[in-house]
This record gives sequence, C-alpha cells and structure tokens, in this order.
Amino acid sequence: MIDYKKEALVIIGAPRHVNLNGKKISPEMLLSSALAEPMMYWLAQSLSQRMHGDNLLGVRVIADHTGVSGAKMAKSDPQEVEKTRISSGLGLASGLLILCESVDQILMPAKLIPDFDYDELLMDFRKVVRRDYGQDAAVSPNDFHLNDLIFERLHRPISELPNREMANRRDGRGV
Repeated sequence: MIDYKKEALVIIGAPRHVNLNGKKISPEMLLSSALAEPMMYWLAQSLSQRMHGDNLLGVRVIADHTGVSGAKMAKSDPQEVEKTRISSGLGLASGLLILCESVDQILMPAKLIPDFDYDELLMDFRKVVRRDYGQDAAVSPNDFHLNDLIFERLHRPISELPNREMANRRDGRGV
C-alpha cells in the first residue's frame, strides 16, 4: 500500500492547520491512521465505486471497535486490484486523483470556514461504523449512513455559506 497523503495535501493546497476539539493541529495529523485516515480512504473508495464501479486504491476500510477512529485500513488482494486497474484502463495516477478529491472534500470546510471543528465528524463516523459493522467487517463504500454523515458534516456547512458574489458586493469589493 503506497501512502499518497502527503502528495494529496500538496496537490489540493491544504490549509496550514485544522481545528479538532478546539485545538489547532496539522492536516497531516488529522489524516493520521488514529483519526481521519479510515474516513479519507472510505470516502475515496466511495468515489471510486461511483465513478468506476470498483475500488482502484488497493486498500479496504474495516471496522475496528478498539481504535479511536472506529476503523482501520487493510490491504486489498494485489492481484484483484491489478485486474481491476487493467480492466478499467486506469492506474495508480487515477487512484491518486481519487484520493486527492477525498482529501479535498474533507479539508474544504477548514479552507472556507476558519472555525470549523472536525470533532463531531470524527466521533459520528466512529459511531456509525461501530453501530453498523461488526469487528473486522469490511465497511461498504456504498453505506447510506456514512454518505449521509459526509453530506451533513462536510458539504452542508459549505452549502450554507453566503454566496461569495453577494458577500463581495456587501463589503464593497465589487464583483
């Protein structure tokens, strides 16, 4: 399993810090295996599944009731991953782009909302995984509850921001 988190953070232009339980931490720490890495890979798997009908990343997210995040990473069968990549005509670069999109979706609230805190998102992700999956069960990339959680905690706060064009008009900067 190749770790592309650092490359993804550079590609998307990650913020210098994010808030977790009122404390400023680096995006690298947020995306560590103890915190949001399983969510990041779950979201990437979900995106890959929707776009290509398969997991191109070479990893699976499995439930881990003993861990802080509620999930952990496991390698997929390398032969199956290679078959998927060959049959789809997509390679490692496609997996990196999907991972970048996942990281960007997770960090976008921190880019646009200075006081956005990841605490509730992480705790709710753990709660859903622990409730819906047994220990060491594969977490489905199509899980409705997790998709709903991502929408409610990441996308809705962004969608509720005032229109930037209107905000620029109100503060006198023009359009």
